[in-house]
Amino acid sequence: MGIRKRNLFFLMLVMFSCLRMFAVDNCLPSPGIYENSNKFIIISDENEPDKGVYKLFYSFYYDGEYSFEKDSEPFCVVNINDKLYTDFWIRYDVVVNPESEIKCDFWLPAGNMKEISLNPPYRKESLYGYCVFYSEEGSVSEILRIHYWLTDCEYSDIQASIILSDGKTVSVPEFTKIGSYTYKCINGRKPVIRHPEIVASLPDGNVFGSNGNVMAAGKYYEKISDSLSLADEIQAHNSIVYPPRFSVLDTREPSIYTKLEEMSLKDEFEKFPKK
Repeated sequence: MGIRKRNLFFLMLVMFSCLRMFAVDNCLPSPGIYENSNKFIIISDENEPDKGVYKLFYSFYYDGEYSFEKDSEPFCVVNINDKLYTDFWIRYDVVVNPESEIKCDFWLPAGNMKEISLNPPYRKESLYGYCVFYSEEGSVSEILRIHYWLTDCEYSDIQASIILSDGKTVSVPEFTKIGSYTYKCINGRKPVIRHPEIVASLPDGNVFGSNGNVMAAGKYYEKISDSLSLADEIQAHNSIVYPPRFSVLDTREPSIYTKLEEMSLKDEFEKFPKK
């Protein structure tokens, strides 16, 4: 019992250290304006999105500034190199039983926002963790993908086991909790992950935080300014007159608006024969 308590204390200490490091270094995006292909977002001093601007019609036109709706869930993004990601993971030090020279990292999913939107964002129902095994030379030898899904079970810091081909087990968190959302990775009462999926690589386009404890991937918002007047930029951008696009077809058909102006109900009724 004493050994079990000591292991549990060590595990909680590791989790607290990772989460504390993550929160200090990566979970507080600096105030400013961030941009992607679809919209701008403005981050206020409270590290929450304050306003957003949509880019419409293939970015030919920028819509006005709109305030974000209040959301009861935390603004769950990670900031790496002044880029905001909604898909990210925290590195978790796994335990191998019995003790061996196996080198392994586990990337626990920590972000569940599908996108940053003016409305309260949609939260994902499925997430994936990644268990990465290394060879003696330090290269990646195998990657297992672990499926986590949304559950109404109460969160617990208990462990689930991955049984390896040589009979050894690797322990990873059975649950991950993001805001008020809880995800788990096993069915039933036995804490064993039965069919981990072997994948060729980590998520495409993955990047790592400076401390190596956070990984992000996917689409991102890039910081462009701390003090830019976005209202002035919108007005300047929308004042640009774009030249007409070249077409190989020499069409002289009047626009639909001209046709509608020239049409009248009287003319249309006169086309029908009178009884």
